[in-house]
Amino acid sequence: MNMNLMLLLAGVLGVSSVAFGQTVPPEVYVTRPVSDVMILPDTAPKDLPGNQSNVIRLVATPGEYEPASIVVRPESDIQALRLVASDLKRNDGTTVVSNHIDIKAVKCWYQAKGAWKTNVRMSYQQVLVPELLLNDDTLVRPNHELKQNDLRLTYASGEKYVRFDYKAELDDLDPHNLAIYYSAPGIGPQVRENFIFKDSPILLPVDIPAGTNKQFWITVHVPPRAPPGDYAGYLELSSSGKTLRRLDLKLTVLPFTLAPPKTYYDPSRDFTSSIYYRGELDIHDRGAVFGCFRDDGRMSDGKSRRQMKVELDNLYRHGVTRPFFCVPYDLIANDKQHFRDLLQIRAEAGITGPFYIVFDLLRDQQEETALKTMQKNANELMAITEEFGITEFYFYAIDEATGELLLAQRAAWEAIHDIGGKVCVAGYRDSFESVGDVLDLLVCHGPTDRMLARKWHSAGHQIWSYANPQGGIENPLIYRRNYGFQLWKDEYDGAATYCYQVQTGSWNDINDIMRDLSFAYPTSNGVVDTIAWEGYREAIDDIRYGSTLKLEIENAKSGTDVLKHRIADEAERFLENLDTSADLDTTRSAVIGYILKLTQSL
Repeated sequence: MNMNLMLLLAGVLGVSSVAFGQTVPPEVYVTRPVSDVMILPDTAPKDLPGNQSNVIRLVATPGEYEPASIVVRPESDIQALRLVASDLKRNDGTTVVSNHIDIKAVKCWYQAKGAWKTNVRMSYQQVLVPELLLNDDTLVRPNHELKQNDLRLTYASGEKYVRFDYKAELDDLDPHNLAIYYSAPGIGPQVRENFIFKDSPILLPVDIPAGTNKQFWITVHVPPRAPPGDYAGYLELSSSGKTLRRLDLKLTVLPFTLAPPKTYYDPSRDFTSSIYYRGELDIHDRGAVFGCFRDDGRMSDGKSRRQMKVELDNLYRHGVTRPFFCVPYDLIANDKQHFRDLLQIRAEAGITGPFYIVFDLLRDQQEETALKTMQKNANELMAITEEFGITEFYFYAIDEATGELLLAQRAAWEAIHDIGGKVCVAGYRDSFESVGDVLDLLVCHGPTDRMLARKWHSAGHQIWSYANPQGGIENPLIYRRNYGFQLWKDEYDGAATYCYQVQTGSWNDINDIMRDLSFAYPTSNGVVDTIAWEGYREAIDDIRYGSTLKLEIENAKSGTDVLKHRIADEAERFLENLDTSADLDTTRSAVIGYILKLTQSL
């Protein structure tokens, strides 16, 4: 039958062209990945943070991870949609191979009321929000009628979906559904029926109902030695072996590499990208997924060695190169090999520099005997870190202490200084007046403040940003804005908000007053990323772009090229007057423009 006649009959009879074997291509919107607009299944096309397009464009430096996002919206149901990226090639044949392109499905699931805006649980009610980045979209199954989530666990006997709601506490759920193992005081480890909870290693096909949105997150990792230039390839969308859409995928690799993050006020000083990491190596090497008990009966964020290796690698790839290790001293007091194992995994992940932190060794000790004991224990730990080439050790004081309790720690801090250690702790804006002379590093709660930063620098000490906000808010733009150019311009030395992952209950958002403060979620063999975690990485990259420009300004000013002197002055004024509330993509583009002017031949 003639194609025109088929279409005419379809129109007259009101029959879709699908009935004649013709598949209507789905609408595709190229959207901003780091945006404060929630993309839900029913978000109207006019409200999406992007437009219909056949072209995905990315700009990145060698070694950088750069995100993109698309929303697929079909006119009719799509069964088993596949997304496959080709290699990206330059005109001369230079290739960025497709295994450097990671595609994830963005999963909308139910979180406690307050989601997307705050990490405080507003009620036991739950709301649908986009958050998880999955290869297997069916790993988490939202129940829209109950507004709860089912998670798929795999036992030797088969798969089973388990509901996680406000009743899903340790004592309420069948232990088989909660942890690979747990133990109780005086009993020791109790082996339970093992299950597996893990994502697929590759993106699996996705079903999309007609008239609904499905967002996909695309991350391109530019090889560190990729030559600069324009690369082109495609992203193919197919179903049942038929191509539905083919989108152009275009990558511009910039002709410079990013500097490590440096402080705004002094480009010779490192800006430290950190975060609180709660993972504890489990002595039995049987890391749990949803929480477990240690042998002493305390709740634990137990990790197998495999889990910790994957998570530290994930941290490092997201730009967090010096995480805070929340190690309780009692866990390593009588097991120094345990501490060495952690340091070895840390080194294998590429994490270097000072070691942060051990909990509960520094308290408010006052008596000479107690101070001597503390010094002995601290010396033992510092000797072990020196075996791994670590020459600085920051011991953690009493968290968020104020008033008399804060002042009562001065003796312990001075004792740590006497043996060559340093002290850090999370605290508040008024801490400088009490301990600014003896606290080496304040991880400061709340919004950043340039004048406050200068106070700490006047004492030769550091200030980092924390709780601005804590983790757990799904909106990725909050983290890119608050932990990027904003705190860098306010002259902070680093950031370490809380936290990478709260394992004990992290898959259940309504089992506490606070929502889970996690950027990532544990699985049996790895980690599930979130869009907020990607926003945090973009914040660190913004600082690296800014740091690169600062260094190039200094290089230009030390040279004799008059024109580059003039450009350097202009770039310096741009940075000083930078509006951190402006569009961040536009700001980064302007920074790139100045770097190119200062690094290319004129």
